[in-house]
Amino acid sequence: MAETPSKSAWELDSEDTEKEETSLDAEGNIKWLNFSNQEAKSQPRFTPAIGSHNFWHKGTYFQLRRKEVSMFDELGGGAAAFKDKELLTLSCFGRSTEPIKKLIQHAKAHYHLGHNAKTVIKRPAPKDMRRFGGRGSWVKIAERPCRPMKTVVLDEERKLDVLSDINEYLNPATARWYANRGIPYRRGYLFYGPPGTGKTSLTFALAGVFGLDIHVVSLLEPTLTEEELGMLFTNLPARCIVLLEDIDTAGLIREPSEDEKSGGQAAGNPGENDWNVVNLTKALKKANQLSEEEKKKGISLSGLLNIIDGKTLVSPYHPRSQAPI
Repeated sequence: MAETPSKSAWELDSEDTEKEETSLDAEGNIKWLNFSNQEAKSQPRFTPAIGSHNFWHKGTYFQLRRKEVSMFDELGGGAAAFKDKELLTLSCFGRSTEPIKKLIQHAKAHYHLGHNAKTVIKRPAPKDMRRFGGRGSWVKIAERPCRPMKTVVLDEERKLDVLSDINEYLNPATARWYANRGIPYRRGYLFYGPPGTGKTSLTFALAGVFGLDIHVVSLLEPTLTEEELGMLFTNLPARCIVLLEDIDTAGLIREPSEDEKSGGQAAGNPGENDWNVVNLTKALKKANQLSEEEKKKGISLSGLLNIIDGKTLVSPYHPRSQAPI
């Protein structure tokens, strides 16, 4: 069965880039790139057709039966739709299932061969799929090449400190130390600074160095509740990176001061507009006084701290400094 797969910008074939050796023609004029009719130029992908297929693998004769069935899927809210589900049946001659297990393991290893140099990005599944839990709670949205750590503009000493701390945390001996003491096996970092200073870039570089997938969660997602966020954390793999976006919006409502309302600032007090203990305490008190309807609209700060166990290493950078974190 042939089909034309669509490729993202990260999945372009290297052969297409190697064909363009020079940007000048024989007369020395610039050759302008033309990407018209790209669908016709893309190579089709061939997969086993519906039905039975017989093949040999490492001296064992196998039979593969591929079947598609339509299932009635309830989407919630009274809506429902038919969904195609594919069934694959493997069989072989003999009294042991060991050849089938080895074949499945070989196929799994072959599938992940090309994923070593890529970072997998996942986001929470749609609300109608999150309610089932399990592996379907997260969906892969992209694969991008690993970003080298040298491309992140950061002080080398600070960069080495972060890498050494994560490397020590990922050590199996550290996991046993956490388990023996009943401490949740999690490590948190808070990167803060102006937009565009490299907070997300550093996260992707760390994922590439340690070969971890990135699970991105936006706390501004209107359909995400505290119960679902807790369920998402429960269905995380053993080792991964969770990137929490817009964490400063978790249940915090900051009222402008009287001086800010008037557009001025007190002399000799340059940090009045920044977050401090007084402003944070006022925001927490106001968040606790919200109505039940307002609390259901988003994720509260207390709920977020309970989910991540309230353990966060704060990066020692001032938001006003042009540090890359």
